[in-house]
Amino acid sequence: MLVDWFVETAEAITADLMVNVLRQLHENLREQFPRGSASVLLIHATGRNSITVFHSGDCVLGELDTNDVIAWQTRPHTLTNAVAEMPLKVIAQSPTRHLLTRSFRSRAFEPPDILEREEFSGTLLLASDGFWAELLEKDQAKFLAGDQSSAETDRDDRSVLRLRISFSDHLMFAMHDKSSKNLYLRTQP
Repeated sequence: MLVDWFVETAEAITADLMVNVLRQLHENLREQFPRGSASVLLIHATGRNSITVFHSGDCVLGELDTNDVIAWQTRPHTLTNAVAEMPLKVIAQSPTRHLLTRSFRSRAFEPPDILEREEFSGTLLLASDGFWAELLEKDQAKFLAGDQSSAETDRDDRSVLRLRISFSDHLMFAMHDKSSKNLYLRTQP
């Protein structure tokens, strides 16, 4: 619903507007899904060389450098790291990482964290907890290269969207052909 609204709206997208739309969608969905919750990781990119990231839950955003090293840009909202900052490697080892302190859930609306980056151009990874927490760094690299043999799991979804954003003359997106099928890119016509 949010992605459809986002593509169809003629309003100027601001962080405040996105939070208000999320709040409205929450009101519409809470009765339909009284026990439901979802992690949200949205990126709004503009032709002004900036991106705004809206994040709530255990999916995280990473930036892939030219050596294919991931620098994680956001932290999950889990009980493990609710009180103190800690690296994802430490969070991944804790069983309380499965207990979310913030998500898009029916009980109450929680506004997402917002990360804004100016002059951004590069490769981003939008990753589920099965990717960042359950795969070793070497296995993450294999997964990104197309080796999906480690994709099977009985616990968490191992999904990652690899998204290249370039702001040369105009905004361009390129989604890696090995990106998980349950993550997608939608642009305005």
